[in-house]
Amino acid sequence: MTRQSIRVETAKIFKKLQYAKEYRNGFAPAKLRIIMRLLAGKHELRTFAQTPGRRQYEVNGFLMEYCARFSSQLPKNTSKAQYISETIIDHLKKNKLCNPDHIWLRIQGKRITITGIGEVKSHLSSIIHRPGQLFFQETNMRNLIGNHEITSIISKRYRITLADEFARYLVLPRSLNAPHRLPASAPLGWEVKEIELTFPEIIFLKNLLLVDTIQFESQKTISPYYSREDYQLFARDIVKRTEKIIMEFLHNLLPVDQKNVRNALTAWGLLWNSIPANHESVNIAVQWMRAIKQKNTWALSLITTPPLSLTELDEKEKTSRDSIIKCAATNDTTLAHALLSRLQEVRQCLPDPPELSKKQDINLFTLL
Repeated sequence: MTRQSIRVETAKIFKKLQYAKEYRNGFAPAKLRIIMRLLAGKHELRTFAQTPGRRQYEVNGFLMEYCARFSSQLPKNTSKAQYISETIIDHLKKNKLCNPDHIWLRIQGKRITITGIGEVKSHLSSIIHRPGQLFFQETNMRNLIGNHEITSIISKRYRITLADEFARYLVLPRSLNAPHRLPASAPLGWEVKEIELTFPEIIFLKNLLLVDTIQFESQKTISPYYSREDYQLFARDIVKRTEKIIMEFLHNLLPVDQKNVRNALTAWGLLWNSIPANHESVNIAVQWMRAIKQKNTWALSLITTPPLSLTELDEKEKTSRDSIIKCAATNDTTLAHALLSRLQEVRQCLPDPPELSKKQDINLFTLL
């Protein structure tokens, strides 16, 4: 992508984010800058996500680290300092020692002062059960310097010390309500640094950037709770039930007797919680869904493909989930949650639907 096309696409994605329920006001310029960086590195993100055996929590963590890399809330290294920082981190990784995600340092002539370290996490819960990870990161840094091992990694001509005011940051997504607080088990001296994006916003961006990388993936298990086949059987059952409702509402309108028309209107109803109520609106909805098929794939195929991850449900979606569970062949809450999450993802990756001259706004799940 050219620089100009990245700017245009960044503006489009940011506008979608602003209108999404996941959006939280604040830090708009910083969010735009991070999105632009994500777009520029989209190939790297997709390559990581498509690696065989890759788990979704790993993709979430990778994307969080990517966003943190370009956050204005964290210190920044010069290009030379960043190279040295990455060299130290690589050494710790190769020796299977706890390593931070960030090492910040200052270079003055032949003197290098390490000013701080940072560990990036998607959730505070990731560290609650592993507080030793933070402790050993700092310990390993001090051992490298105390044992003079670090000079063999970088260069003996440098004198390397830790700053008197050494920063220790646990880097997290922006909190939704009260600011994140470190657990009591965390080592002394650590503090939380929040980046500009919340975790729901990060997942929203992931779904936009990576949605087409997993639509046809062949992995069998997508969740520790259900398989791909479980989800597809469940989703197809709900789609079939929804189609019957659509037919009952529109039996007097033509040409709903055609299978492709029924499929288009079923997908429309599931995605946009409405039913076209006259011939003109039926035609508009069908033509729009057909245009989507030409650009991407058939909407019902998107819906019956498992979600990237389980997203947060609002109150209306929770009502839908409860309705789905009551009528479904299984009472599996996770599958119902997965279906609603997938509908969120598909809506995010599609352009805004056209206006219908006459429609009936309705939650079809309450009629199942």
